[in-house]
Amino acid sequence: MALSNTGQIYTFGNNYKGQLGLGDEIDKNVPTLIPNLEDVVQISAGESHSLILSNNGQIYVFGNNDHGQLGLKDNDNRNVPTEVMSIY
Repeated sequence: MALSNTGQIYTFGNNYKGQLGLGDEIDKNVPTLIPNLEDVVQISAGESHSLILSNNGQIYVFGNNDHGQLGLKDNDNRNVPTEVMSIY
C-alpha cells in the first residue's frame, strides 16, 4: 500500500484474500486507488490483511480474517475497507 500526500491510498500486489480493498480478489501490478477513502493518516499491511486509520480516528480493515484478525467479531474475509465499530 502507498499513502499519498493528499491522504489517498493506492494498493497493488497479491490480492487472493481481498487485501487490496478494491472489491475483488484480482492481483494488481500497478498502484490502484481505493475509492471513497479520504483523509487517511496511517496505513499498515500484513501478508494478507490491511488496516487504515483516518484523520478523524476511524479504523478500516480488509483482507484475510480467518482468525478474526480484522477485529470484526467474525471470521469472514473482506475485500472492501470495513470500519471497525468498537474498540475495547
